[in-house]
Amino acid sequence: MPPLLSRSRILGMKPSVSVPPRLPAFSTRITRAPVRAAETAAQTPAIPPPHTATSYCPSSFVRISNIVFSSSCTVYGEPDPENLPISEKAPIKKAECPYGNTKQIAEEILQDCITANKSFNAIALRYFNPVGAHESAMIGELPFGVPANLMPYITQTAYGIRPCLKVFGNDYNTPDGTPIRDYIHIMDLAKAHVKAVERMINGNMKNPFEIFNVGTGTGYSVLDAIHSFEKTSGVKLNYEIVGRRAGDIEKIWADPSFTNKELGWKAERSLDEMTSSAWRWEKAYREGKTLFAISD
Repeated sequence: MPPLLSRSRILGMKPSVSVPPRLPAFSTRITRAPVRAAETAAQTPAIPPPHTATSYCPSSFVRISNIVFSSSCTVYGEPDPENLPISEKAPIKKAECPYGNTKQIAEEILQDCITANKSFNAIALRYFNPVGAHESAMIGELPFGVPANLMPYITQTAYGIRPCLKVFGNDYNTPDGTPIRDYIHIMDLAKAHVKAVERMINGNMKNPFEIFNVGTGTGYSVLDAIHSFEKTSGVKLNYEIVGRRAGDIEKIWADPSFTNKELGWKAERSLDEMTSSAWRWEKAYREGKTLFAISD
């Protein structure tokens, strides 16, 4: 079974699995042979002043001047109809779930860091609903326990891991009564990160803290996703409609026009490509053919 890595940690935080001895977990370079204590003390850099963004390594302090943060559309809370599709100028409302609240808090911390340190820059990518897997079917999503997200719940049900897919509510004010989301392929999302890093490296940021919505601009319902999966996989899903789930919002999708223009990025993959890639990965994982399973 492949090792589990969290989505946030795969982007540079401490690995959630033990790291082989030959790969130091917190070092940016290969460690030299031991030296005398006096020599070590002489080589140790001074502790940076307060409010300086740093990442501690055993051998040195590394100054970080740029951060790309994995934020979320959940910071918008339950959007008012007049604000759909959601642009970056939409009001931040009380988060409907703890996850969304953590994203709001993290963005506030980044803003405080910039206020305290004028050389610090950050880009917050507000993801909408990432789904799918790498086209090689070697990397995909595997939540711990019962999936809280729709796509792994669908694929696990199709494979027989879960007896039945639960659809939380069919009485929303949407065309088919189920919640609407802006699903985005994980590989399109990865490319958005590359564009954000390039923007920083090339000195193209217009403000020290920038925010971009990362979505397709199209909303799909839960039943739309189910029907897409059944079409691309050929598997008939066993699902049932149950009551609403606390913390779920009715409908949200992005206005990606600002991101399209400023980052030079646009989502390219369809919902069918998302569901088919997720299913290929699920089957490959169960057969022991994958490299990594990414989990929140």
